[in-house]
Amino acid sequence: KPGFERIEKIDSVFAGIASSKATIELRKLKKFDFVIGFDCRVIPADKKDVLRYLIWRQAECKRNCYNAFAQIALEKKGFCGEALSKRLAGKKISALKRLIKKEGLLDKIKPWHEKGVLLYWKKYRKKGYDPIRNEEVIVERRKVFVDWNPVLFNSASGKSFILNLMKNGMV
Repeated sequence: KPGFERIEKIDSVFAGIASSKATIELRKLKKFDFVIGFDCRVIPADKKDVLRYLIWRQAECKRNCYNAFAQIALEKKGFCGEALSKRLAGKKISALKRLIKKEGLLDKIKPWHEKGVLLYWKKYRKKGYDPIRNEEVIVERRKVFVDWNPVLFNSASGKSFILNLMKNGMV
């Protein structure tokens, strides 16, 4: 294990606020009748640890995803409580995936369920105005980009992507 599971995380109250607000707004829209819970983590890490952390975090995301969907599959079969927990205990991702597939839930898994969501800075250009020179200019800005289907960070292209973002100050 890379050791990140032991890093003390600094939880933010913003996750609670976002959870409450999202639940209230979606209930107003009559989209559903349950409570949403968000998690927020601020992880102090050196640049040398960022890629390793993201690889580990993405693997945890996948494991959590398959555990959750396997739990749903077992609940549909009538399992609950301790019996359900025992059925899932120690199962490898491949076994969880087989169970999910057998119960017809595999197509319900979205890319972000398995790989997480990556937020990073993205540069863009826009017209601006320079009042000192009294002229229009093209300025470079950056905004937060939300990637709902990020590349696998442990792949060659994923490592290259993250290292490039870091090199350009986008994470």
